[in-house]
Amino acid sequence: MARVVLCYDGVEAKLTLAVLLALLCALPAPAQERRRHFWQSKKFWAAFSIDAGASIADYAESQRAFSIGYREGDPLFGAGRPSLGHMAAVGLPLTFAISLASFRASESQSKYIRALSPLPVAYDAANHLRWAIWSATAPPFRK
Repeated sequence: MARVVLCYDGVEAKLTLAVLLALLCALPAPAQERRRHFWQSKKFWAAFSIDAGASIADYAESQRAFSIGYREGDPLFGAGRPSLGHMAAVGLPLTFAISLASFRASESQSKYIRALSPLPVAYDAANHLRWAIWSATAPPFRK
């Protein structure tokens, strides 16, 4: 009896994102007079809010998919049917890290890095929204 697994390119997407973030963070940052703290920035909080909202929508709609027979396939969340709280406890710190790295990249001296800085948050939010929509419209699982 085969089971359909609800998996969103988990490992591949996270590895790609990790490589992009590592490249952004590995670039040397020249010394600045005084670096602004992220918690004082509206840009950081706007990006984090959008990405966190998309993540929570994905996690909440995944609960619907679990209730109709699907199972989680992302190894970060564990096998089976993780709770919404477990998914948020694992996923939101990653969302925070992505938003922080994006904010730090937006303060770079390089105009190319600054231009690319919104991409990690945009990619993560779009990916979560895509899977939230899929989970919301998934047909009931048939054995």
